[in-house]
Amino acid sequence: MRCRSWRLQRDSHMPLHPPGTCRVCWGVCRDEAAPGRRRCASCERSLLHSGSVPIHAALAYEPDASVETLVTLHSMSGDIRVVQPAAQRLGRPVFAEEEMD
Repeated sequence: MRCRSWRLQRDSHMPLHPPGTCRVCWGVCRDEAAPGRRRCASCERSLLHSGSVPIHAALAYEPDASVETLVTLHSMSGDIRVVQPAAQRLGRPVFAEEEMD
């Protein structure tokens, strides 16, 4: 299966248009996705390091999100919209005990 994530293009506009709305700013990635995954490792890494809470929350709710992705989202985000779905899917508490003190 091929990756279908949007990739930022080299000669994109400034300010940047939202993904999928401008062919100058964005192109569809066509790299090979890992078996059972919807995107390639490079695109997944980019999304994980985007800093965007809506993107991270969407990743946490994806039905085929890997355990590694969920662990990363759970551990690196301080936003409940990301932490809660990741924790529930991992079967973990939303916050660690020591964070509650």
